[in-house]
Amino acid sequence: MVGFLGEFEGGIRHTVSLFQEGSIEQARQNTVQVIDGLGWIMEGIAVLQDMVDIDVTQLSATLEQLQISLENDDDVMTSDVFEHELLPVLSTWKQRMADVDASPAS
Repeated sequence: MVGFLGEFEGGIRHTVSLFQEGSIEQARQNTVQVIDGLGWIMEGIAVLQDMVDIDVTQLSATLEQLQISLENDDDVMTSDVFEHELLPVLSTWKQRMADVDASPAS
């Protein structure tokens, strides 16, 4: 899961770059993949919730902002939500999962 989160973060950074470069159509296509990926991550965390201290409700406000940005076709806001809201949460989650992977088995 840590590897997937790392790849996923890279994909989000790439999508942010596409928005910033003006490649809006490609960025929007990637946004659909980001949303799908979030679904997979949430499913994975649900399976691992007894082992990993991750509160998925942290994403509630971020997802609300993302929904608003998408409904309004606000590409700048979408990019900002990805970069400044979603990536920090995912980075924290990735570190928590890495910590669990590194801890000795009981």
